[in-house]
Amino acid sequence: MKSIPDVLGYRAEDALAVLNSNSFKVVIKESISKKSNKQGDTRVIQLKKLTDDEVEMIISYF
Repeated sequence: MKSIPDVLGYRAEDALAVLNSNSFKVVIKESISKKSNKQGDTRVIQLKKLTDDEVEMIISYF
């Protein structure tokens, strides 16, 4: 069983590169506050392992 690299707090693009280089398929979901206008850096706020080779990455705007 592969462990997920710790990419919490990473920019979404950087986290995606790390996860892909470790052979993970990535499902990206957004968590957006009511006040957000989808501007700024996207950062990883949560990771969840779906299968041995698939990870759900939750991102938000900062």
